[in-house]
Amino acid sequence: MPGMANYAVEHDHGCGFMTAIFQSRRSSSIKLLPSSKREGNWPNLAKSQSLQVVETPTKKLALPNSRPSVSKKQNQTKRVSDAKRKPTSALTSSSLSSSNGSNTAIAREEGEEVSNGSRALIKAPSGNIMLLGQMGNTKRQPASETAATIGKVGYYHNLTMGNIVRKSSGETRLLGSINKPDSEALKMMGNEKYKQGKFEDALQLYDQAIALDSSKASYRCNKSAALIGLGRLLEAVWESREAIRIQPCYHRAHLRLATLYIRLGYAERALHHLKHSGSLAGSKDIAEAKALQGCINRCNEAEKKRDWTTLLKETRCALSGGADSAIQIYAQQVEALLNLLRHEEAYAAFKRAPSFDIDSYARLFGLDSASRLCSTRARVYMAAGRFEDAFKAAEHATQLNPRDKEVKALVQATQDVGLARSRGNKLFKESKYAEASNAYSKGLEHKPYNSVLLCNQAACRSKLGQFEKAIEDCSLALSLQPSYCKARLRRADCNAKLERWEASIEDYEILMREATWGHEEIARALLEARLRLTKQRCLS
Repeated sequence: MPGMANYAVEHDHGCGFMTAIFQSRRSSSIKLLPSSKREGNWPNLAKSQSLQVVETPTKKLALPNSRPSVSKKQNQTKRVSDAKRKPTSALTSSSLSSSNGSNTAIAREEGEEVSNGSRALIKAPSGNIMLLGQMGNTKRQPASETAATIGKVGYYHNLTMGNIVRKSSGETRLLGSINKPDSEALKMMGNEKYKQGKFEDALQLYDQAIALDSSKASYRCNKSAALIGLGRLLEAVWESREAIRIQPCYHRAHLRLATLYIRLGYAERALHHLKHSGSLAGSKDIAEAKALQGCINRCNEAEKKRDWTTLLKETRCALSGGADSAIQIYAQQVEALLNLLRHEEAYAAFKRAPSFDIDSYARLFGLDSASRLCSTRARVYMAAGRFEDAFKAAEHATQLNPRDKEVKALVQATQDVGLARSRGNKLFKESKYAEASNAYSKGLEHKPYNSVLLCNQAACRSKLGQFEKAIEDCSLALSLQPSYCKARLRRADCNAKLERWEASIEDYEILMREATWGHEEIARALLEARLRLTKQRCLS
C-alpha cells in the first residue's frame, strides 16, 4: 500500500517501521500513520482488537549513523509492492552486542493469527507502537506453542524477569522467575504422577514444592502418601507428623497418620488421631483400631506370662487385623517360635517382617522398643547360625539401652557361642575331632538348642565312630530346622554305617527332593543303600 511504502527502508538498515517512527518525531511534515490506509487507525485498533502489550525495561537501541533520508526511502520502496514485502532484519548479532540492548519478549494470545486486520502490537522501550512481525532478529515462538505452554504449565517461556503481560480480558500478570514453576504447580504435577502410580516421580515433585514453600501442610501430607506407596512407612510417619505440626487441625493428615499407626501396630495412637480426623474417620476405622488394640493387649499379657502358644496365636490375629507392618509384633511372634523350639519357622517369620532402620525406629517409638527389636534379631541370627550378625545385633541393642541386664547377658552369650564355633571349626580342619567336639559342646552350654553347633558336633562324633550320638545330634538339629539338609545327610550316612538301610534310604530320598547341591553323590548313596537293603532282605 502507498501509505506503508512511504516508510520502507533498505533491508540492511534494520526495521523499517521502527525507523519510520523515529524519523516521524523529527519531521512534523510527515504523518505517523494515515488513518485511511491498510492498517487502519492504530489507537482505535489497540482498544478494539485482542492484543498483548509487553513492556520491557531495556535501553534504547542505537541506530546506525548511515540512515537514509525519508525521501530517499520513499523512492526506494516504490519498487517493492506492499503485498510482496518481507519482514526486514532489525539488527545483526554484531550490532546487538555493540548497542548493549536486551532481548525483547513476545507474548501472543492462544489461537491468534497474524492477518490483515488483527496483528498484535509490541510496545517498544521508547514508548512507540510496532507490528508484531517487524521485530527483526528477535526470535518468536509460534502462537500455538506459546498457548500450549501457558495452558499446561501456567508460566511463560522466554520472557525477561519483571515483564508485565496484559491480556485481552484486562488481566495483568507480573512474570516471576524464568522457566521456574511455583510450588502449587509442582504439587499438581506430583498429584498426577501419584495417580499414575509413579510414586518416585511424585515424591521428587513434592520435595521441590516443599523446597519452594515449606509452610504448606498439604505438601507434607501428599509426600507422606507417596512414601506409603514406596513402602517407606517410617518416613511417611515423619511427614504426616510434620503436616500436623504445621496445621494441627488438618483432618486428612490425622487420618493418614492413624492409618500408618494401625499398620505399624500402635492402635492407641491410631485411635487418638482418628478422633482428630473429623468426618473423614468412619465407625469402621474406629472399630478396626479398637479390635487391634485388644489383640495387642492380649499379646503383651501372654508374653509376660511366657505363654508362648497363646502369644503365637494372638500375634497372628494382630498381623491379620491390619498391623501388617508391625515389626514389634513380628518380634513377639519370633520370640514365641524360638521358645517353642521351632527355629525354622522363627527365621521365616523374621524374614517376613519389614526391614526398618533401627535408628529411625528408635527416634519414632523410643530406645527401649528399638533395643528389644535388636535383641530379638540377635537371637534369631544365633539360632540360624549367623553368629557374627548375632553379635553385632546384640551390641546394637546394648548401645540403645546400656542399662538392660538381659541385653548385656545376650551380648556375652553371642560372643561365647561364636568363639566356640570358630575354635571348633579350626580344630576340625586340623583333624582334632575330639578337641573340636569339646569346643562345640562348650558353645552348646550357652545355647543347647543351636542346630549348627549340634550338626558340627555330630560331624566330630561321626569321625570318632560315635554314630549313635551323632544320629541323636542330627535328629535334634532337624527337629529345630526340618530343612537342614546337612544334618539330614549326616544322619543318613551314620544310619548307613550302622546298616540301617531303611532309615538311610528315607533321608536320601528326602534329600533328592529338597537338596540344592550334591545330587550325584546323594543319588549314588541312595542306589547303594537300596542294593544293600535288597541284599539284606534276600539273606533274611
